Amino acid sequence: GESSLDLFKEQWRVSWLDERGSFVAWSRKFCLAFSEQLELRCFPLDRQLCRIKITAEKTVEEFQFVMKTKNLRKISEVVETFEVDKAMQEKCTAYVRYADYFLPFENNRSNISVLCHLERRGGYFFNNILLMVFLVNVMALCTFAIPVKDVSGRLGLLSGCFLAVLAYRYIVNEILPRKSYLTAADMYISFACLFQIGICAQTVVFGILRNREDGHKNADELNKRDNILGSLMALAWLAINIFLWCLWRLDMRQSWSSVYEDNKEPYAPVRECTRCEERWLSLMCTHGDKDSACKDCGAPVKRHYLTPQDVAPLVEEQELLKGPKEPPSTPGRSLSAR
Repeated sequence: GESSLDLFKEQWRVSWLDERGSFVAWSRKFCLAFSEQLELRCFPLDRQLCRIKITAEKTVEEFQFVMKTKNLRKISEVVETFEVDKAMQEKCTAYVRYADYFLPFENNRSNISVLCHLERRGGYFFNNILLMVFLVNVMALCTFAIPVKDVSGRLGLLSGCFLAVLAYRYIVNEILPRKSYLTAADMYISFACLFQIGICAQTVVFGILRNREDGHKNADELNKRDNILGSLMALAWLAINIFLWCLWRLDMRQSWSSVYEDNKEPYAPVRECTRCEERWLSLMCTHGDKDSACKDCGAPVKRHYLTPQDVAPLVEEQELLKGPKEPPSTPGRSLSAR
């Protein structure tokens, strides 16, 4: 049998050879580790677009990739916290982009992009972290069962619950990479902290009112209002969490369009004029540049990153034995609105 080293040896195969030249197919297995800048705004219901880009060493005039992707649409193994979106993966696992017809740079190179469409399995975070935060705040609501006159007892319970929620906040921060923005889980935990601050403020205000000279006379009225306010806050907390639980069970995730926009994935980058609504394909090497105005009417231009759900691959699948074909259309062509 083959050793583990033999599996990673490169293989060459001549697909055709005649007076025009030759076409050589090259294949090799790799065992590599890649890094990806994760977009975590919707964590733990986020989607991730993990990408591998292979660029030719020679310029586009000397070498262009040709690929048939039918055998590349299955990903057999992912990490435990993610699963593959099979419907999206079937549409595109890898695609080829030829360098643009009008070359702005002399060193333009053809490239292959491999895309892995992953969805996070959020069950661990909902069941082990967010559920615990929910239960801690339910315990904080038990503050309303303590008489209004016992302000110290109420604040003691709230301080313990507040520290427990902060502990879960640190647990989430240790799991995730450092980000300058708040994730959906961060917002939920922050809201849980603010919810407890609201209970604390209510306790302090009612305690001050009761300690006034006429507070003892109105003690029954204060207790009644305290019970009403506690019931309303408990109903609001339950309603918000039932809504979030439904979003999780119904798998309401961010759209793949927003994922492509966040990652600026150049699968099919297009520009659109805000006035004449003309659309055209961006140059592969300058898709991230900002256009100041439309060349025809001078109006501002919007940039979109289309997904495989919006448009078929710009370079169609090709048969290796027939050699490379010309691109199906010239990049820079006008795209009909979809």
